[in-house]
Amino acid sequence: MTEPQFTPPPPRRPSLGSADENDTVVIMAANWKVVEQSHPAGDKVAADALIVLTCSKKK
Repeated sequence: MTEPQFTPPPPRRPSLGSADENDTVVIMAANWKVVEQSHPAGDKVAADALIVLTCSKKK
């Protein structure tokens, strides 16, 4: 009998949200700057935790 093969899931990408009133959807992330994040840098979170980066074009 052979060992079952386990393939880990791919790493999750953070969700991007907008802090701007007029630009409400982040389409091209390169045009935005991160102004807030849902978890502080260095925090350990579960592999399936939702990570949200709030972005702005204005700052």
